[in-house]
Amino acid sequence: MSSVSTQIAPPGRLREFWNYFSENRGAVIGLWVFGILLVLAILAPVIAPHSPIEQYRDHFLQPPVWEDGGSWEFILGTDPTGRDMLSRLLYGARFSFFIGLVVVAIAATGGILIGLIAGFARGWVDTLINSDCIDDGVPVLVGLMFGWLDG
Repeated sequence: MSSVSTQIAPPGRLREFWNYFSENRGAVIGLWVFGILLVLAILAPVIAPHSPIEQYRDHFLQPPVWEDGGSWEFILGTDPTGRDMLSRLLYGARFSFFIGLVVVAIAATGGILIGLIAGFARGWVDTLINSDCIDDGVPVLVGLMFGWLDG
């Protein structure tokens, strides 16, 4: 008789991540909302009822459909120049996602470069990058920037 032993393979990294991620109800809801917004942004040319830049001069500041004076032609109403708000939101989401991707790419590139320099450099460069002055200084710079923008 031969004995065959079967070993259960450990879950892969993605499956393990999903198991822990799916336990957090808020994270799953956030992922669904993000996914729906992403699909709406990608399909904006198909979904949008009007062009986001076309002006309807007979419909300045038309209220949304649920208020008095609103119509189903402009579900979310129109802006002061007569442009459809729903179409502008759908097309604007595309630009917002693009800006988010650019910011993440720039931040990741900068972080990777600084991390590589900190990992391979010796001496004063390593000390400067890993010092508490840099870690504590970034929030201070952000606070100063917003204080300066406030006027």
